[in-house]
Amino acid sequence: MNQAIPGRRPIPGYIRSAVLERAEHCCEDCGAGVRLEMHHLTYIRTPFYKYEESIFGYERPEDLAALCRSCHLQRHLDENGEFWADPEALAEERSYREHMERDDYR
Repeated sequence: MNQAIPGRRPIPGYIRSAVLERAEHCCEDCGAGVRLEMHHLTYIRTPFYKYEESIFGYERPEDLAALCRSCHLQRHLDENGEFWADPEALAEERSYREHMERDDYR
């Protein structure tokens, strides 16, 4: 997950530093004090006056979470162990599945 994706701008260094400081250099999920990776909580920002735009290279600290490799991978896996690259798509899928499992949709 540390590999650069072609065409994607890197996270600015001062943003990475701010996220690491906020996390006190520990994984924000499990608290481990190991090497951390930046997890995008979103890939797209939709300003009220524009169309959707990619945040790559323009991240803000609130767009990211500092995670250890294990927790980072867990954030990308669904309940069936399927990998989802887009965290928002996975969140939508989880929400849909929860909705279908409760109520009268069974």
